[in-house]
Amino acid sequence: MGKQRKRGRPRSFDVDKVMNAIIQLFREKGYAATSLDDLSAATGLTRPSLYAAFGDKLSMYLAAIEAFIGEQDKMGSIALAEAQTVQKALEEFYKAMLVAYYSGTEACRGCLLFGTAPGATDIAEVKGLLQVVIKRLDDAMIQRFTELIGKGEPTKVRAAAELAANTLIGISIRSRAGASRWELTNLAKRSAALIASMLEN
Repeated sequence: MGKQRKRGRPRSFDVDKVMNAIIQLFREKGYAATSLDDLSAATGLTRPSLYAAFGDKLSMYLAAIEAFIGEQDKMGSIALAEAQTVQKALEEFYKAMLVAYYSGTEACRGCLLFGTAPGATDIAEVKGLLQVVIKRLDDAMIQRFTELIGKGEPTKVRAAAELAANTLIGISIRSRAGASRWELTNLAKRSAALIASMLEN
């Protein structure tokens, strides 16, 4: 029989708390401007400990995006599913996303993915993940719109879904540019009404 592998030492830190610190740092500075020293300072872990737990900087960034998007997906899916009209579903969806973007504060840094990944698309893994999430968002909108209005004209439904997804991306960008929560909330409401009218006509 082979030698039994020794069990690794139990981690002496809260993984979720450290991951949240990584997420917030990447949201604030983006991928390129975030150094390993920054990550070490934000998490309170040494470089070797960070590498052992999360891998290299790119691995940390991708893991942070997956964690952030995972929470957004849950919140967004619930918001879309509960409302029974396109306009209300979108209003509730954007409201849920703004809650995630603000994270209980008035300092909005937008979506980690849409706010920072476009500046790192020279990295294949980042570009691929961005494409996957955009397609997933488009598909979720198409599915919900179809459920709410019936089959509908496929071209019109797809155009409305893509506009809805692009509105979310725009909200993230505008938030990083300094738009207020009030401005973003009203933009979301106007966009929801416009998209709903597209599908009704």
